[in-house]
Amino acid sequence: MAKQPENLLNPRTLNAGRVEQRLSGGWHLSLAAGVEGEYRLAQVDDYMQSPRREFSFQPPFHLSLNARTSHTSIPGTWGFGFWNDPFVMGLGLPGSRFRLPALPNAAWFFHASADNYLSFRDNLPANGMMAAVFSAPVIPSIFSLAALPFAPLVFLPASARLLRRFAAGIVNEASSQIVLDWTTWHHFELEANSLRIIFRIDNDVCMETPIIPHGSLGFVCWIDNQFIALQPDGLFRYGALQSKMPVWLEITDLIIRKE
Repeated sequence: MAKQPENLLNPRTLNAGRVEQRLSGGWHLSLAAGVEGEYRLAQVDDYMQSPRREFSFQPPFHLSLNARTSHTSIPGTWGFGFWNDPFVMGLGLPGSRFRLPALPNAAWFFHASADNYLSFRDNLPANGMMAAVFSAPVIPSIFSLAALPFAPLVFLPASARLLRRFAAGIVNEASSQIVLDWTTWHHFELEANSLRIIFRIDNDVCMETPIIPHGSLGFVCWIDNQFIALQPDGLFRYGALQSKMPVWLEITDLIIRKE
């Protein structure tokens, strides 16, 4: 097995975001207070300069870390795990590489404030803290490019409802809601092989699923003030939320292994 050393992770910040690597190991990601409409991000990742096909991880892999946050509920999103950066979130960040959009593949612990609605299905959690997996076919980039002219249809409720149903038919999802006090330390583990993914918090299994992401994935740990909501009624909203006070996410004892 191979461990992913922390010195391969790169910090990314935007606007009032700040990333600090602790001498004792671990990372402190923080956002200053700020107004609505200004996107703020603090992130560490191992993929920003790589093409998607060269992302580092496919099952089997293992992630473990300890984490806590400044507040139980933070405007925007925060989390850690593995994904394929499907919506090209790195655009505009220093050192980022252009990639065409793709269908989402991810396995992660993800917290989304109530402004978000992040599931294609009505019977799965769409915000709050989740252990979550997205699994979708890896399609050639040319098809993503061909679909771009239709992207504005998501702003029309009738067509957005159709797009959401279409996405639900091709993107498999599994998620489980988790309710804990995130301002105290918790131990997180994510273990993936070719048959299943197991999520644990404080050594207790919080989700186990046979749904496995496809393709190559990159590691990411972040905090931002973004929200995205594609609701069952077809209402699509996105933007950057106001933060009335500074917020932060801290992780320690980070271990990433390719099994």
